[in-house]
Amino acid sequence: MVYMKKTNETGKRTNRKGPSFNRLAQLLVVEDDPTFLKFFKIHLNRYFSKVHVVSNGKDAKKWLQDNKADLIITDLHMPKMNGFDLNKGVLTLFPNIPIIAITGALLSPEEEAILQTRFDGVLYKPFEFDKFDSVIQKSILLANLYNSIAAELKQEKLDTLELWGKDSEGFPIRNPEQIAKDKYASLSKTIQDLLAQVAATRRFLSAA
Repeated sequence: MVYMKKTNETGKRTNRKGPSFNRLAQLLVVEDDPTFLKFFKIHLNRYFSKVHVVSNGKDAKKWLQDNKADLIITDLHMPKMNGFDLNKGVLTLFPNIPIIAITGALLSPEEEAILQTRFDGVLYKPFEFDKFDSVIQKSILLANLYNSIAAELKQEKLDTLELWGKDSEGFPIRNPEQIAKDKYASLSKTIQDLLAQVAATRRFLSAA
């Protein structure tokens, strides 16, 4: 099986109530494994009314041309376009959309480093339902925080991409703790508080 079911100590499936989500949030799931894609569709439709699924990064980018996602969940190794290349396009065009990676592959040190700087979280297969739901819930919170930061920046006529800064390849760094201290000090107290909430949420995501 590609995912695990939550069980109690006797090995029986636990009766679990789903977490509270914003049902109107729109999710984009990118996964080339048909079994896993079916799981995403069925499970996430319990909590969200808008769950769109595609099998590769190329189709995901095409869908994003005409649609808005509040959260992107993507596999990393896929045909046509992998999750790393999809991530580059999303960060450049839609810097306020959280991106969660899901993978069962053995990653290189370079790929692990990219996960830490360009993605908002990662889940390693197999995983339990509760852990998956926790990551989704915190990711939706991140989406709300990113949108709030963007709104504040717009009022101050600042650019979102400039706020995040860029890594050695020129792509936005998603970890707010890596923002230069001089830049951070020049931001409004409201944005500083929002960035602190982002940093805390990302830490919880990493420990989910």
